[in-house]
Amino acid sequence: MDFDTDSLNKMAEEISGFTDDLSEAIAVDSCVRKRYKHVLICGMGASAIGGAIFADSMYYSSKVSVDIAKTMSLPEWVDKDTLFVACSYSGETYETIFMYKLALDAGLDVVAVTHGGTLKELSEQNGNPMILIEGRSMQPRSAIGWFIGILGAIIEDAGGPGIRHQLRMMLPRLRGYQKEIESEDGIAWRIAKDLEGHVPVVYGAPDMEAIAVRMKNQLNENSKIIAFSGVVPEFNHNEVVGWYDDPYRTKFMPVVICDDR
Repeated sequence: MDFDTDSLNKMAEEISGFTDDLSEAIAVDSCVRKRYKHVLICGMGASAIGGAIFADSMYYSSKVSVDIAKTMSLPEWVDKDTLFVACSYSGETYETIFMYKLALDAGLDVVAVTHGGTLKELSEQNGNPMILIEGRSMQPRSAIGWFIGILGAIIEDAGGPGIRHQLRMMLPRLRGYQKEIESEDGIAWRIAKDLEGHVPVVYGAPDMEAIAVRMKNQLNENSKIIAFSGVVPEFNHNEVVGWYDDPYRTKFMPVVICDDR
């Protein structure tokens, strides 16, 4: 039986381009020219995951609060010290465009991050700063390198820590990890083989919760399988009982993402 592998090959190419995309994104002009107390990032799916990663990892280290908006209304705390960032790779995400309009109506400073579409057109019409994701067209979930780099630059210039330098320092290690991940006997292949026949449940430490969500989403979208995510130590107070006592637990496979602390 012949299989059409074009989409698989395209996804593999896009994933392999993550580090190059990140390297380019770090160098963009953030369009931010003042400091803020809050950065509110609006997006859905992969367009918001870069912001969620910073919201988790910078919780203790940033003087600027970073929050993610996935609702259809602005929180009451937004004010003139809030920078609103609208993220949509396609530029057509309904929820993001709706929130973008609300932010403008509320008089907030707005920056758009997109590859084109309606969000690009509205930004040009309204004259708000906009950062275009350059390069080849890709599936939105593959643009995470761009979103991490661009949002890192925006947060830094809005008053956050020196994210650009930290990301640049990571690039050599990321290129090394890429070779390991793409190897047919590498850790990614071993994890995939272990997960075969199970429902993955991905857990992350509090500052890596978004990473767990990202892995869950990738399994959903790329592998076309059911997967779930959660966070520790909250896991210790409820779900751990199910892992011990539920007779169906053998159908699930836990994956824990943590650092070396």
